[in-house]
This record gives sequence, C-alpha cells and structure tokens, in this order.
Amino acid sequence: MSQAIFTSQNTSMQRVLPCFPGYAMGGLILTSELEIPYLKEEKANLEEEIVKVENQKKKVKEQSQETQINPQKEISLLNSQIKQLQSLLKKSEAKLKVFKDEREDTSAFETMLPLDINRTVLDYRRRSDESENMHFIVFKTQSMKQQIDNFANHLTQMRYLPAVMELVDQVSKTILNQPMQENQEICLLGSFITLSHVRVMDPIVLRKDAVLSPQIKDKHARYSVISETVLGGAFIGFGNLMGQVKFDEGKEKLESQEGKAKEKLESQGAKPLASRLQVFSFVSQGAIPDTNQFNLWQTYNSWKKKLTTNPHCGFPIAFRVRSLTDVLKENGVINA
Repeated sequence: MSQAIFTSQNTSMQRVLPCFPGYAMGGLILTSELEIPYLKEEKANLEEEIVKVENQKKKVKEQSQETQINPQKEISLLNSQIKQLQSLLKKSEAKLKVFKDEREDTSAFETMLPLDINRTVLDYRRRSDESENMHFIVFKTQSMKQQIDNFANHLTQMRYLPAVMELVDQVSKTILNQPMQENQEICLLGSFITLSHVRVMDPIVLRKDAVLSPQIKDKHARYSVISETVLGGAFIGFGNLMGQVKFDEGKEKLESQEGKAKEKLESQGAKPLASRLQVFSFVSQGAIPDTNQFNLWQTYNSWKKKLTTNPHCGFPIAFRVRSLTDVLKENGVINA
C-alpha cells in the first residue's frame, strides 16, 4: 500500500502505481492516474520557483536604490528565468487538464484483463539490490507530535508510502496517549526496506475467446496494465528511557552534529540505546520478527534478517506497469 519511484517496463512512463486495495496484477489503470500526482507536484514546484525568482528580482531592485548601481543586466536575466518557468508552468497545466478531462470522460470499464491463467506466467525476478532506510531518534515530551512527524518524513523519503505512514500513525497515537513523566524520553526506531526481487507477470496472455469492450480496444493508449509487484517491508518500534540514564559518548556527539554526519551517528547510536530498553512495542509489515531475545535492537534485526532471507516474506509496496497498447500488440488484438 505504498509507492516508490521505479521505472515502468517497456514504456516511456516513469511512474509506479500505489498498491491500494482493489488493484492487482493484470488489472487496468488509466495512465492519467499515474501522471496526475506527478504533474500536480511539478506545477506546485514551478509556482514556488516563480515566486522565489520574483522575490529575488524585488530584492535586487531594492538593493540598487541603496547602492545606486544599475541592476538592469541582472533584472533582465531574472525576467528571462521567470518567462522560462512560466512557459514550463503553462505546459504542465495543459498536460494536467488533458489528463483530468480524460479521467472524467472515462466511464466504468473492465478492471481486469481477460487473462489465460494457464499460459500467463507468474514468477519472481531480481530487479535491483536491496535497500534500507533506517532512522532512530530519542526525544523528550516537548514537541512530541512535531518530532514524530519529522521522523516519518525522514524515514519515508519517497513520494507515497501509505503503509509506512499508517504504521507511524499507530505508534504516534500510542505514544501521545500514554502518560509521560517529566524526565522520560522516547526511543523511536524505524526501517523501510525495498527487496531485490519482484513478482512479474510475463508473458501476459489473453484468453483466445476474450472480447474486449470497444472503450478498451479503441482507446487502448489511455490505459496501462499492472505487470509487476515490488516487495518490501516496514518496521517501527519504540520504548521508554528515563532521563537520568546517561547516553553514551556517541549519542552526546550526535546532538551536536548536523546533516549526513548526524545521520551516520544516529545509526551507530541506535544499537546501544535500543538494546537498553526493557519495555518496548513494535509494529511491522512484511515479516514477523522472532522475539525470544527481548530487546528492541535484536527484535529489529530479527525482522530484517527474516525479511531479507526468506523468499516468501515481503509485502507489496508498489506496482510497475506496462502500456496496454504493447500487451494488445503482443496478443495480436491490434496491429503492431
């Protein structure tokens, strides 16, 4: 139930479909559903950039009045930049309108292709290396909601991860609703893993007696077919730490660091702190960890090992798609 950025197969589309309920491999999706979220973001980014450049031009004019220096050359460059951004914005808005109109113009249609289950092959294939984004923080009772939100944003770092956000929301409600002492601190550990194997439907074979509706057959360029499932896992655990417990030297250094150096120290400081917790809770998807040795760090590592070594573990985090046009050509429904 989440989305990451992957490349679609055999098509120029660079979009991935969120794994929401109701979607399945072999299902049809309007291409506009893939494009609209990206175009909306592109439009918002361009609008923001135009405002920044306009503010910069205003600042240059104000400074020129103080220094008596002619800013015409710099202003001309800024005006040119604004025009370029406005041109890109118009193109983005035009594309967005086309896709929105197309979506509204499309009535109900078949959600699944009429597949020949005896000849359509489902298999697991290796597409990329495994990747993990792990984040660990310790925070006090002040500004807890904001710190949890920041934790979630750091953990996901991708466009749509509803499954991960749902787990964070579960943990957030539990943390915020429990009674807290003044010197109590919360340790929060999260991990999002993308697995290297995907489930692939290839070839996609239609039944010989299949009859497609005119809407699908005649307007095939509007649609995409769900052809691959990207698998992954999410783990979020938290526990309490009393303020009088002294942090190790690495953690003290962590508090004074910024940027990448801070992130590196966070991962190094996670083990001693997470292992120190005697009481903790966790939620996970993709695998259930072995909790015989009961501490947060070992539970997290048990989850990670099971997720990455057991071929049957992992949950859908994204769907890759192919264009319906390609699939219909391969099946001889339309001319190549």
